[in-house]
Amino acid sequence: MFFSSFPPHWNSSRLPLPLLLALCTALTVMLAPSWAAGETVGDPVAWFSELTGASSAEASAFLADLSEAGPEDLLEGLTVAEAEELLELAADLFGAEAGALGGTHSVGMASPEFREMARGLEDRMPDHLWFGQIFLDIGYTTPDQIPGEVAWLGGGGDSAIWSGHYLTAEAFRYAWARAHRNTAKNHGQAKVWEKEMARAKSRVDALVQGAHRNLNLSKNWKAQGLYTPAFDAEAGILFRNSFPEGAPAWQQNQGPGRHEYTFGPIAWDVGRNWYGQGTFTRDQYTGCMLGLLTALDFVAGDDPAMRELISQDLMASAGYLIRHGWGVVRPETNIRDATPAYQPLINGFRWGVFMSAAARHAAQVMGNLAEQAEWEALWTQSLAEQGPFVYGEDINDILNPSQSYYRFNLAHGHYFSFDRIVPDPAVRTYFRESFANMDATTHDDGNAYFEAVTYVLTGEPHRLDLAVQHLEEWLPYYERWGDGICMSCRCGIELECARRDEVTFTYALALADAVPGGEGAEVIERRVTVDGVLDLGLSVVLNGTSVVDVAVTVNGTTVPAAAYLNNDAVVVEWTQPGSNPEPRAARVLRIADERTSQDFLWQRSPYNGSGSMDREANPLERNAGVDFLLPYYMLRYYTEVETPDLEPLPAALGLTSR
Repeated sequence: MFFSSFPPHWNSSRLPLPLLLALCTALTVMLAPSWAAGETVGDPVAWFSELTGASSAEASAFLADLSEAGPEDLLEGLTVAEAEELLELAADLFGAEAGALGGTHSVGMASPEFREMARGLEDRMPDHLWFGQIFLDIGYTTPDQIPGEVAWLGGGGDSAIWSGHYLTAEAFRYAWARAHRNTAKNHGQAKVWEKEMARAKSRVDALVQGAHRNLNLSKNWKAQGLYTPAFDAEAGILFRNSFPEGAPAWQQNQGPGRHEYTFGPIAWDVGRNWYGQGTFTRDQYTGCMLGLLTALDFVAGDDPAMRELISQDLMASAGYLIRHGWGVVRPETNIRDATPAYQPLINGFRWGVFMSAAARHAAQVMGNLAEQAEWEALWTQSLAEQGPFVYGEDINDILNPSQSYYRFNLAHGHYFSFDRIVPDPAVRTYFRESFANMDATTHDDGNAYFEAVTYVLTGEPHRLDLAVQHLEEWLPYYERWGDGICMSCRCGIELECARRDEVTFTYALALADAVPGGEGAEVIERRVTVDGVLDLGLSVVLNGTSVVDVAVTVNGTTVPAAAYLNNDAVVVEWTQPGSNPEPRAARVLRIADERTSQDFLWQRSPYNGSGSMDREANPLERNAGVDFLLPYYMLRYYTEVETPDLEPLPAALGLTSR
């Protein structure tokens, strides 16, 4: 449009070069946004009025009260994108709807769409957050899903793990907001970010208190009859969820026909009796400890009472498990059987090492000298007894990816924490080597949370790019979350499917490892053994650029295999047939339009979701979106506050599965 005003016969070649350069510079300044030339980003009052619909007087008064200063300088020194986000936060505090704020500029990795989604999810979170516990899936009384009109809570059996994941997200939110408060250009900006800190801190406080109750309620859990008090419980047993006595049935059934593992009434410190769901798993402990660890290190430095509470809870939970041989002693088998029952939990070695590492870290942060010495010894013992099996555990999960996918989620929480809190560089290197094996399988699964964690562990830019891409694809996925979907209907039509438990393995052999094999052929052979888990033998015969023969044995059994050349490697592929007639996709399903709606998307197989490729529509149901908030706040912190060092993972074993 600008250039069309020049005469048609105008020719730049007729101008002297200095004059042409000056003209180009002038055009650049004229066409650039005003803020790029160092000018102000605009009147904050007018901008705020446009965002919220408030009058100028209302906007001026609100911003003055919020910032504790005159609003005219509120946006001083900010880019348009930074100013936009600051006013969005202010507008959200004012009560404007998240979707009405209409941002247009990205702040680092945070697009306006990401910021809008985060605000919207946080605004709706009270419907999911009960007594310091998250319930990811809830139902409303009508399809309008009016806030406050909740009819039922879903996923209570996994509340402890997801409460921990949400606590992790809110801890990053708090630390990110604190960093912006500390680097604000003026007092007014600092006050706005301080308000965001306070909102995050209120969620952290609630979740920490909920975890504290669910970890310590067991100290008052009494055995019955002749077993009293020999089998009375102790603090450190993690209830999946708990509700005060008298809670409505739509929150928790406390009647005679309740769930057989909903124990109560159990006395609690504040004078109310509670009922807790008491079947215990490493999953719940992992999520809870992940959240408490992150809150301890990213939030509790500003709150000595919280630091003390979290540290004691981390030590109490791990200490209980160690004293009881990595199991739980329930004072009752179930609500109809008063016989005490022992429930072993040691179905994962990495989990035990993680619990010990968390408690050791807590002792170093807040423990006394005796506690520090005790946990240094227990950590050393746990690492010696269980650490050597971590590598094989990860390989075993790779061998059974469809049955084990949720374990990959647990592992990413473990390895993220190990890299932060394990003191010995050699031990951290061992864990990174083991994690590299898992990452070889999961890195291309379209998993924003895994990619965010791996970006933090490696600093590799492409990991960040993938995480952002898959968060973008999550937005339309969430938009259709309550809709029905039938992916199995597409099997054999536009989608290739396989049996649910069928697994295809690949192993890449370097062409540089080929040795002469006679008659002009070359041979590459490899033997891979992981004690008690895998004994893999591979042999490939090459003739120039052609694969002549391939042989594979798995744990002593020869399996049909194929091989093909791929750049400087030959890739060997074989399939473990499945027996489950239920289908799964033969490729990773697209997030935006093919994934089945899930509680926490990133713990579900990208090939088939959870148990089914299909889901009936449920317009009453809503998901909390913790699977967005966790990677979102993690990446906001690790791109704007603390940038990871570039440290790629070590070379992996070479085995992948799908």
